Amino acid sequence: MIVLGFAEGGGMVQLVPDGTILIHIALILLMIWVLNRTFFRPINRVLESRERNKGGRSCEAHEILQQVGEKSARYDEAMRKARTEGYQIVETSAPKRWQNARQKLNRSKKKFQKRFRRKKIRFKSSRRKRALPLPQKRIKWRKKLAQLF
Repeated sequence: MIVLGFAEGGGMVQLVPDGTILIHIALILLMIWVLNRTFFRPINRVLESRERNKGGRSCEAHEILQQVGEKSARYDEAMRKARTEGYQIVETSAPKRWQNARQKLNRSKKKFQKRFRRKKIRFKSSRRKRALPLPQKRIKWRKKLAQLF
């Protein structure tokens, strides 16, 4: 037995299941039936009709999404193949390109070395022609200084 005390009235109220509990249960069931008839059934009908109406469109959308997924997968696969082919081409042609580049570089080096040798020889020979021995330079400068004073 459950005993609850309230501050009002100073007395004790006892809650004991009696015949009124059946009335309460009946009232709750009646309330559920009324709510179901007036509220839940119409809402469920509206939701079902919406689902039926968009059912065709949702199938179309689902099919479109499937097609997009398939096309995306094909695209990804084609890109992978193209990349692997490109990498293979680069790997096979790289040694040839490096060899060609080395050959061009070696030819350029040889040309430059030849030019450099020629220019060096010309420079040395022209310097020898222009260069006077040191005593002759002194004499030349003495004459110039003597003319000034």
